[in-house]
Amino acid sequence: MEPERLRAPLDAERDAVRRLSEYETAADLGAAILGVSAAIERVLRLMLRDEPAATNDARMAALSDALLVEDVVVALRRADTISMELAGAFTQLREAAGRARDGEVTAADGDLARSVLHALEALIPAPRRIVVRAPARTEPDGLPVARRTVGRIAVFAVVAALVAMATWIVLRDRSPDPDAGVEAFAAGRMVEAEGMFRDRVESGAAGATDWLYLGRIQRRAGRYVEAAASLRTAVDLAPQDADIRRELGWLFLDLGRPDAAAGQFQQAVAIDSVEPDNWIGLVHALGAAGDPAAADWLARAPQEARDRLAAGPEDDTGR
Repeated sequence: MEPERLRAPLDAERDAVRRLSEYETAADLGAAILGVSAAIERVLRLMLRDEPAATNDARMAALSDALLVEDVVVALRRADTISMELAGAFTQLREAAGRARDGEVTAADGDLARSVLHALEALIPAPRRIVVRAPARTEPDGLPVARRTVGRIAVFAVVAALVAMATWIVLRDRSPDPDAGVEAFAAGRMVEAEGMFRDRVESGAAGATDWLYLGRIQRRAGRYVEAAASLRTAVDLAPQDADIRRELGWLFLDLGRPDAAAGQFQQAVAIDSVEPDNWIGLVHALGAAGDPAAADWLARAPQEARDRLAAGPEDDTGR
């Protein structure tokens, strides 16, 4: 994929992207959703044209209106170019665009559009950077070289700090409500949820919970490197949070490291011995590691944890 070509439709709609969060009226938001939705469709068609795993017929017709956008999404899913979550979220966005054409739009539609946009941008490779080095400056003989004074540096530093603080405050106040991201996650709208948590990270408003949920979403999507980075940030912010320790345990299990997972689950149990999920994770990890201590921990676990473990894999995990 050529990053510049894929980003071109989105760059052309920069104003619409901005108005997804800075709209003043419902009509303004509706127009922004229509513009962004059309740009995203164009990017998906360009992706299909460049996708070597897609069928020849699909690639040939990718940029033609004769190939319905629904078929574009299906072809990209078959080629595993986009995730099921992104495909579903884009379908929801097209429905929101349809409502926008009829003059019906909600703030949640704008959040959805930004979430789909974030997820799509994550798939586009970063453009190559070309570093141009400025030629070394020379001064004519006999002329003094101008030097910055300590006072000027101090003034610039103070001004930069004030600007950065003001920007952070503005972005923080515009960031999504963290509860909205948690609700989207609970409803299974992973792309939307991830977009909301990323918005909070980018605005500087993110706390340990935001990083925890980002890690959960990334782990469930099999993006383990990203999940590890997010969860490490979360644990740095809240080392005594049992939910974060438990999520780290599941990540280690997914990575085939049951011993490390057991250590995280044990910390979760030590922090919160009432939560059944902490015990369930620990028993799973010890069992996967072949540790005979699993039976002892099972016997000490709360009754709910034992009942869920006895019920089988569909009921016993909080993953």
